[in-house]
Amino acid sequence: MNETIEIVDRGRGPQLSTSRITVQDLVPYFQRQCTHEQIIAVMPVLTVAEIEVVERYVRDHHQEVMEQDRHIRERNANRKNPPQVEEILRRGGERMAALREQFQKAANVWGRLVPRVMDAPEKLPAEERNAWRKLGDDVAALLKKSAK
Repeated sequence: MNETIEIVDRGRGPQLSTSRITVQDLVPYFQRQCTHEQIIAVMPVLTVAEIEVVERYVRDHHQEVMEQDRHIRERNANRKNPPQVEEILRRGGERMAALREQFQKAANVWGRLVPRVMDAPEKLPAEERNAWRKLGDDVAALLKKSAK
């Protein structure tokens, strides 16, 4: 059964008659000069024949298609998250920054202590042995906290 492959408009803009793939779905791949094989790797439902139909459509309607692409890119660039999502992202960023700082401090202490501990742990002054224990406790607490 050979189905005719055409570009149709079902309300979402020009699309293949054989699937829901729109012309605009493929435009970025054409702009990057992807091969048919590369496009099929990303969209395995497509055939070479379908890609060729879309390529032909883009060639025949280049100005219109590129104007739609520009409009889509502008709209996407102006999209913003709702305030509650922005707040979650801000808090998550703050938490990540605090964890990075704690890990960096632990790494700095670790870097100073490990060579001395490895050489002769029993010769460490009590203060450094305590710092070593505290580091182990801090790392364990950070791992437990980051697992939440």
